[in-house]
Amino acid sequence: VIEQYENAKALLDKNEQRKQIEASIRDLKQKYDQAEELLGELNGLMNRLEAAGEALRSIEGLENEQQILEFRKGLDAIQYKRTDTEKDLAMRAREIAEAKEKLEKRRSQVFFGSGRSIAVPVTIVIVGVIGAVFFSPYFLGLGLTILGAALLVITVVRERTAFIREEISIADLEMRLQKMKEALGGLGNKQSELLAGVKCRTVGEFEKKEKDFRSRVAEKGSLEAQLKGMLRGKTIEDFQ
Repeated sequence: VIEQYENAKALLDKNEQRKQIEASIRDLKQKYDQAEELLGELNGLMNRLEAAGEALRSIEGLENEQQILEFRKGLDAIQYKRTDTEKDLAMRAREIAEAKEKLEKRRSQVFFGSGRSIAVPVTIVIVGVIGAVFFSPYFLGLGLTILGAALLVITVVRERTAFIREEISIADLEMRLQKMKEALGGLGNKQSELLAGVKCRTVGEFEKKEKDFRSRVAEKGSLEAQLKGMLRGKTIEDFQ
């Protein structure tokens, strides 16, 4: 009986050990499965992260946020100046058109003067002629005629002077307009050079690239945050 008892007790002890080992195996297998699943997720996340990095690198001309910020600042400055110049150009063009229209109306007054401006000297000349014929041909008539003629000449000269002054003013405006057009062309060239630095031909192309770049950066940042949360201070090798 004692012998049977000792054998049964030994068998019972081995059975308990077996249960503990089997429980440990089940626990280890569960942990292994979890680690394997997590490692698969980590590898998938790493692949997506690499793809996001590759997509970022494939955007030609754009390197980082600071570069884009500096470029955008320079591009905005050119565009603001260009907009102001275009508005100024339109305003100067209107001024020139109005001045030319006004000058054209005055063209007929250059040699004869306007109706109002020649009314007084013509009247004096007429009165002088009448005076010379009917009253005093040597003093009153001749004097008034000379005075009227002098005033008429002065009026015509004044009209011509004003006409020439307006022509000069229009020429100055046209010269300023030409310089503004040249400045606008220079801004266009400067903008093209700036865009060429980021491998773009138009502002729209840059804005599309910029939007794509920022989207990729946000995606990469999100994936990096997920990876950091899953690793919890460990490395891929630790999980392997």
